Amino acid sequence: MNSELHVQRFIDFINWPTSRKVAVYGAACGLLTIGTPWIWLALVPETRTRIDTGLLFDLVEAWALSFVLIVLVTLPSALKGTEARWTGYLMVMMVAPFLVALIYLFGTMSSPLVAFYPCVVIMWALYFDEGLAWLGLGCIMVSLGVAGIAEINGILPLAPLLVERTVDAQGQSVWFATMMMITLVMFLFCFVLCVFVLAARRLQAAQLDHTHRVHEHINKLIRRYIPTTLLEQLSSRSPRPEALPERRKLTVVSSDIQGFTHASDELDPEDLSSILDEYLSEMMCIADRYAGTVSHVAGDGMIILFGAPKATDARDHAMRAVQMARDMQARMAVLQEGWLARGFERPFQIRIGINTGVVYVGDFGSEGRRLYSAVGVQANLAVRIQSFCEPGRILVCEETAALVADSVRTRPKVEVPVKHLSHAVPAFEVG
Repeated sequence: MNSELHVQRFIDFINWPTSRKVAVYGAACGLLTIGTPWIWLALVPETRTRIDTGLLFDLVEAWALSFVLIVLVTLPSALKGTEARWTGYLMVMMVAPFLVALIYLFGTMSSPLVAFYPCVVIMWALYFDEGLAWLGLGCIMVSLGVAGIAEINGILPLAPLLVERTVDAQGQSVWFATMMMITLVMFLFCFVLCVFVLAARRLQAAQLDHTHRVHEHINKLIRRYIPTTLLEQLSSRSPRPEALPERRKLTVVSSDIQGFTHASDELDPEDLSSILDEYLSEMMCIADRYAGTVSHVAGDGMIILFGAPKATDARDHAMRAVQMARDMQARMAVLQEGWLARGFERPFQIRIGINTGVVYVGDFGSEGRRLYSAVGVQANLAVRIQSFCEPGRILVCEETAALVADSVRTRPKVEVPVKHLSHAVPAFEVG
């Protein structure tokens, strides 16, 4: 757990803006530049007689001063937390020639310190990004080319830092200790940085996988309460997904189980829950298959909308509603056989009423909790028609019957009185 915490802190640090990372990098390199030569001379005192320490410290002072200037220039942007990518460009273009100059003092192509070049470029790629690493690589190559050409043509002396010029001197303990210490420190730093980057990627992958699984679980829970068509509509909207109520012509389906309320008093709670869950699950699957929007579920009663939130045309809405109702009745017959086999002798049957008309549809409710529903006389009429329907049958209003007349046989059945209307509404039974 502690290792994950450290890696998470490293991730947070890597996500810092460029200006802050440059400020930290510059401060750290400045301190190392000033302190490393003194530690080196203290650990290997014989070095004083083998190298030109004056030349070394001149370079160290110039390099340390450059880092101080970079930190001072970068600090205002770093404190504000702005990206200020130019600070990264400035740092890379300054460090590259100084690095080449340091290695040139030991011998541009005769020192093991040439291993610094790939290490530093890799470090820039991991610490900053590949863009700054490419820039740094280019600056190193240009500086290295200039130094190499100058050495070949005698403009610059070969390895000016070394007092002991013989090749045999490179087999002595002073040379070996000097090269090993500097090279191993750089190798170790880059290796640790790579380890942290790889660990960070694993941790981020694990966190992403966990987030994905949680998201999938939440989506499954949401689908229990929000219709699939509505969920897709909400996912494609802006950050404020409220659907303002609008007048729209819909086909509204209302269904319930005849006598279920009375049966609920006779059944055990476990049996009642089992039957209701199975019934609603099957009916909702059928509604989803016909792209109906389950607007409301209350006990055994359901309200299903066709034409909202996705709309095609009135005939298509009516046809899908009637076909869905037929499939529901057919599925109910299969469910009855299963319930009878399990010992539930009551012959549960459903009644379905369908109405097509203009309603207000959209989000209704409070700021904290809203319901996507249809309201108005035409929406209530579907419920009213369903209440006059015989068990196991389907009743539709006159307009729905007219819309599906080419494909579905209907016959006049009853006149349905409706509150707020001065006349009864004819209802037709689907054959």
